[in-house]
Amino acid sequence: MRAKELLPILMICLSASPIFGQNQRSVSLVEFELGVGAKASSNISVLDFNSFSAIMSDKTKMGPALFMEARVNIPTTTFDVGLQFSLHGFDREWSGMMEQTYRFKSLTTYIDYNYRKWKNIVPFVGIGIGFSHVDIDIDYEAPAANDFSYTRSACLNPRVGVEIYNRIRLTCDWKLMDKNFSQIGLSLGFVFGGGKR
Repeated sequence: MRAKELLPILMICLSASPIFGQNQRSVSLVEFELGVGAKASSNISVLDFNSFSAIMSDKTKMGPALFMEARVNIPTTTFDVGLQFSLHGFDREWSGMMEQTYRFKSLTTYIDYNYRKWKNIVPFVGIGIGFSHVDIDIDYEAPAANDFSYTRSACLNPRVGVEIYNRIRLTCDWKLMDKNFSQIGLSLGFVFGGGKR
């Protein structure tokens, strides 16, 4: 779908949002969120250049996540835009070969739709785009053998969650990146400055 075809749909959503989501409730313009969570990824296969066959990683260990986000609630709509900085990571093991530790520094811009029909519970769904700086530590099975590298990756980041009493946010998000880095996360955040005006 082309951008010019998406524009009318976006305009309809923006004009209809006060009716279907906001429910005529006014919220604070700016809010901040601090949170913690966990990230997990899936096993992947790579080509073994010695045998020219694909080998699969054995398991992936869940890793921690820390983040902070600033959001602006767009007046008279149910949308908000946010900018999030996060630190997160996970480990991946390859039996008899190595263990890889992935550490991410991510900067992501979000737009969320908030369904503000109820007083103390606000479900939301959003999409983000951003990029990550990725540090990769490789610990080989051979004694005293290790390696380090880094790279960067663009990121598409859908998310869904619920905000409770204008203070607590539970969020599930997916970071869609290079297949080595894509991950799913669950987080708990505390909101400062949120709520009704």
